[in-house]
Amino acid sequence: MDYEEFVRSVDCNVPYGDPSNVLRLIDVAHAHSVAASYYILYELAFPPRGEEENFSKILDYIDYWKNKSDHRLADEMARTARAALLDEKLQTSLLLGLLVQLESDKQSHAAIHILPFAAKDFDRIDRAVEECLARIRSGHVYD
Repeated sequence: MDYEEFVRSVDCNVPYGDPSNVLRLIDVAHAHSVAASYYILYELAFPPRGEEENFSKILDYIDYWKNKSDHRLADEMARTARAALLDEKLQTSLLLGLLVQLESDKQSHAAIHILPFAAKDFDRIDRAVEECLARIRSGHVYD
């Protein structure tokens, strides 16, 4: 299964109420790639409406994701995903710093989309994310 197939298989399709399947998906994502791992974290941070009853499970899934990850930003991104899920707000400067680090890592771009939703200043982070994604699309990040 390539990355695109993995994304299609989990996009808006995570069985949040089924812990064994979610943990399996997290394991599959980690085994696949950093990109897949961050995509599943994105899905965990933004469950569809109606999953509120599963938030405590989802927080456990995010902890499981963090403990399984060996990516250098796993702790910070798990914290950011938790904040996005719970509608808590993190310092804008912290998130701008994470954005700079994520931008330079091709495999971490799915994580970038979580940042605005955990920000005290949504608009500022959202603009920074859009600028970052424009640089990535233009190829200027890796020159």
